[in-house]
Amino acid sequence: MEMGVAGVFALWYIFLASISSTTAATDTLGPGQYLRDNQTLVSSSHALNWGFSVLETLEPINCRFVRRIERYFRWGASASQRTELVWSSNSTSPANGAVVLQLLDSGNLVVRDGSDTSDDYVWESFDYPSDTLLPTMKLGWKLKTGLHMYLTSWKNADDPSAGDFSYSLDAPDSPQLVVRKGSDKQYRWGPWDGVRFSGSQEFRANPVFTPKFFSDTEEVYYTFIVTDKSALSRSIVTQFGLIQYLYWNNGTKEWSTTVTLQRDNCDRYGMCGPYGNCYSGDPSCRCMKGFSPKSPQSWDMLDWSGGCARKRELDCNKGDGFVKYKPLKLPDNSHLWGNSSLSSEDCRAKCLRNCSCMAYTIINVHGNGGDCVAWFGDLVDMKDFSEGGEELYIRMARSEIELWCTCVALSLQQSCIASPSMGDLTGLDLTLKHKQLGPDPAHLSHGILKRNDLFCALVAWPEAIADAKRKKLVEMIIAIVISIVSGIFILGCIGWGISRMRRRAKRTAREFDSQRDSKEEDQGEDLELPLFDLEVISGATNRFSFEKKIGQGGFGPVYKVLLHRRELRTGQEIAVKRLSQSSGQGLEEFKNEVILISKLQHRNLVKLLGCCIQREERMLIYEYLPNKSLNYFIFDQTGRKLLTWKKRFDIVLGIARGLLYLHQDSRLRIIHRDLKTSNILLDSEMNPKFQILA
Repeated sequence: MEMGVAGVFALWYIFLASISSTTAATDTLGPGQYLRDNQTLVSSSHALNWGFSVLETLEPINCRFVRRIERYFRWGASASQRTELVWSSNSTSPANGAVVLQLLDSGNLVVRDGSDTSDDYVWESFDYPSDTLLPTMKLGWKLKTGLHMYLTSWKNADDPSAGDFSYSLDAPDSPQLVVRKGSDKQYRWGPWDGVRFSGSQEFRANPVFTPKFFSDTEEVYYTFIVTDKSALSRSIVTQFGLIQYLYWNNGTKEWSTTVTLQRDNCDRYGMCGPYGNCYSGDPSCRCMKGFSPKSPQSWDMLDWSGGCARKRELDCNKGDGFVKYKPLKLPDNSHLWGNSSLSSEDCRAKCLRNCSCMAYTIINVHGNGGDCVAWFGDLVDMKDFSEGGEELYIRMARSEIELWCTCVALSLQQSCIASPSMGDLTGLDLTLKHKQLGPDPAHLSHGILKRNDLFCALVAWPEAIADAKRKKLVEMIIAIVISIVSGIFILGCIGWGISRMRRRAKRTAREFDSQRDSKEEDQGEDLELPLFDLEVISGATNRFSFEKKIGQGGFGPVYKVLLHRRELRTGQEIAVKRLSQSSGQGLEEFKNEVILISKLQHRNLVKLLGCCIQREERMLIYEYLPNKSLNYFIFDQTGRKLLTWKKRFDIVLGIARGLLYLHQDSRLRIIHRDLKTSNILLDSEMNPKFQILA
């Protein structure tokens, strides 16, 4: 066949039998037989066809022909300008008789010995997938030959050359599914725990398909089977790196999406950095108990990539211990320890002896009842997984665990329950010895120490804790109890005097506040804007708590609140900009800026609803725009798909209208010197608005 100068792609394709107009009524091609570009093989069930087509990249009629065929999957091979061999199986496996090419009902195209009807194939297409995984097709490893079977995305919907993304089953000893862009991990699920890949409910059995994982000495792979054998189903890695399960809709005659594995930001690889735990709520990232942000300033700016660091450093020689965290998506870089299953106690002891072992757990990776899995570096890519998450035992410093256990001991005396450094003990298994605390037997129930809704699971504590430490702990408990009793007595003696002083101070403060509020009301009368009460704003933001904070700018922090006020719509969401205390701006300067901004009214400017001038606080009250900034949609691979070209054009026009108003049509000529995508906000209908900061 002649090849065009523009270059060609040789494509194999499998598609619905009803679409093809010319078929060969056989599923087998023997020696000396030919299959031309207008002929196909037909599987024995007549459900699938296989054929050969030449796609000329610069020839429109061939491109339209390929688009007309509902794609199931294809393989591509490049060719030169001359007529030559462009593809072969490159197989050296012996065959006793004549080899034949056969299309199976599964969609697998195989080369086999014509006299052998077993599944021992000379070559099979399922070993070399493209962007598609069919039912029973394997994603994984053939351990004897070292063959790695993985998916590669297309460059785009019409170009089958290799794209940016791959989807593979990594690490045969502790398998997990990974999506990469080049060599960089983008998404990860795993390791396999005997039921699913850790971190995703989609890998559980459902009414449409059932995921399967298989492991033995010859191969390790993931596949899936469909519940309805007559239904056409497949899994693909898209050109954008999304993993989707599709089924053929006979009504619409097109592929419909059943499941997309990437559900939220927590599926992004390493979202919260080392020892950070990702949550679906707000904020997305939080440090594990016993850890704190490595860079608090970055976390304040909602940049969590730096992760968290230990509050107390490990010291293997002094006897570290383990704390159980749950429920979690297990972190990356796990290692299966040993070829045989270990008990939980043996796994813990082995990890404890190795100072490089940072965490361990017991999961049923290879179906032998339970495997010891360990981690030897920073724990990365974890998320809160309340429905079916795993238990993870993380190595902690001896001093950290002793602090928790001391508080548990004191809780038996109904003390130390509200210690801020103690954290929430619920759900944590702390390692200590029964004789360490010597509790009353009445407090023990099946190895669990209970009192005041706190508990400490009694598992083996390292033998390094000696009797001298136990005595020191008892002395410390006695000293704390004596101090508490003495403090209560002293407080009782001076309480009456303090009460009188407070009543007098409150009376003086009320008189002062009355005078000051009267003065502030006079100062706010010339602003021609609604004045908001400081106590109302403070209560709505939960005393300006971090949970209500949505951003940080040059003006100061920004908070989102739901406020009920007569001047606003019922239950309207607003954005509160609080002037930083370090800005050095005075009252008169602030009032001048508010007056200036209030005179600018345009549909593409963020509306100023009012302000607050009380005590030392200076705040601006704006309408809240739920779609955040244009920066999120432009530079985010998922978000940018929501911006059609018409929407982009409308956004550009809106920005231009706002600038024209500022530069020419407003009563005051304003030059905006900080216009960028992060300062352009989008309302619920994706209309652009930007702020004026005088």
